[in-house]
Amino acid sequence: MDAPVSVSVVSKEDLQSRPYRSLGEALEFLPGVNVSYNNTASPSISMRGLSSAYTLVLIDGMRQNTMNTQLVVVDVYNGFMPPTSAIDRIEVIRGPMSTLYGSDALGGVVNVITKPVPKKWGGNITLRSIITESSNQGSTLQPQIYLAGPLSSKVGLALRAQTIHHGAPGEVRDNLGQVITPSRGAYTPAFKYFLQNYGARLSWTPNSQNLIYADVDYAFLDYDNPLTSAGTRPINLTKSSLGIQNINANIVHDGKYSFGNWKNSLQYLRWTNTGVMLANGADRAVEANDFIASSRLSLTLWDYNTLNVGAEYRLEHFKDSSLDKLNQYRNVVALYAEDELQILEPLIFTLGARYNFSDQFGSFLAPRAYLVYNITDSWNIKGGIATGYRAASISESSDAVRGVASWGAAIGNSQLKPESSISYELGTMFDNEYIDFFAHRILYRFQRRYRLY
Repeated sequence: MDAPVSVSVVSKEDLQSRPYRSLGEALEFLPGVNVSYNNTASPSISMRGLSSAYTLVLIDGMRQNTMNTQLVVVDVYNGFMPPTSAIDRIEVIRGPMSTLYGSDALGGVVNVITKPVPKKWGGNITLRSIITESSNQGSTLQPQIYLAGPLSSKVGLALRAQTIHHGAPGEVRDNLGQVITPSRGAYTPAFKYFLQNYGARLSWTPNSQNLIYADVDYAFLDYDNPLTSAGTRPINLTKSSLGIQNINANIVHDGKYSFGNWKNSLQYLRWTNTGVMLANGADRAVEANDFIASSRLSLTLWDYNTLNVGAEYRLEHFKDSSLDKLNQYRNVVALYAEDELQILEPLIFTLGARYNFSDQFGSFLAPRAYLVYNITDSWNIKGGIATGYRAASISESSDAVRGVASWGAAIGNSQLKPESSISYELGTMFDNEYIDFFAHRILYRFQRRYRLY
């Protein structure tokens, strides 16, 4: 209730009560969250009327994808989440969070919180399947495995794995070599895909105040369009076999002390796509690598003041074998601070700012201020103003083809400048044992600077 932005929590009981196949399905019933699906049933999560590019998806506070991924037919991580038995809760923050998380959190943040490694060994095996009434609609099979337990009194291990196999929908017409999609009644290519995800976490708890863990996650998408001809294409399309690979490795220190909480992390993200074919028939290999070092300190100053300060360094690398053989590096540094002060007992004031520096675009300061007035224990009024800043990714700011979709090719623009925004918000929330109600009015103003040529 006291948070300057709207927060919803999906509990582990909620997740176990329904057979969620993806992160999108777990969130689509939440107010203010929009989940849409593409042809491969991969969800796109957006909030506050902004595109999914402004919604940041985290697992245990760690990013799940590099900013330089391209437009592809299915999103490996938005359509995926850890096995349900490994999740403790999902926190959804609707509203600008760019002060703490950066430019891609202007619409909101989705943070999947996993369970700590238990004191006793245990596990879970789940098999989910969707078998359609008609064979031409495509069926889905999704097995999940989670196993966790102690290796010693201070060391624990958690293993997780799941796959999603989706069969090709549509009625195969052998004489045409094509498929009629039932929902469209038109001739369209068939598709099927196989998603794989494997992960492990090794944790060490030297004492009650410190937790150190190393986590590695591997995801691979095998997308097959078997009935699509490999001949000449009038526009850029994916070839019949598409391979997208994600590797996410991190080392995290999480300390809880008398003066506050301190979290430090090192993270490596790698994304590769080897399944794009250009119009001339040439293969195209694309890869993006991010190295991120971050530190955040949350201080409790007296009973009425909470201060968050932090720093982040990111080394971005993007490589594309097409066109001019793009191979570019970029350094990004961020410093931020946010203070939550209870001025009077019913009045809470939040003031924060984030300073960004990029060796490609220079520096930018993004402040924000929010005020929450608690009328009663269950009813409040809140409002504020926040500024945002989003620099184009390396792939967006190059002149190479950065992605393909059914509507054609998306091409970057080397003339792109950073995008700035101002958002104004005013709302009220009522929450008691029987009724939950909230209403918000949000106004966004964007400034995009570019040149078409």
